[in-house]
Amino acid sequence: MAGGSSFGITLPIEMIRKLKWREKQKVVAKLRGKKITIVDWKPKKR
Repeated sequence: MAGGSSFGITLPIEMIRKLKWREKQKVVAKLRGKKITIVDWKPKKR
């Protein structure tokens, strides 16, 4: 995470397990007002 184009955060392992996320899973973060929403990354249809 170098170059200033991304930022890492740490989430409690309980949240990760409850969401059934996997290691290196792609996600998208969206800024909505003063809140951040994290959702699964979905590939674009061709």
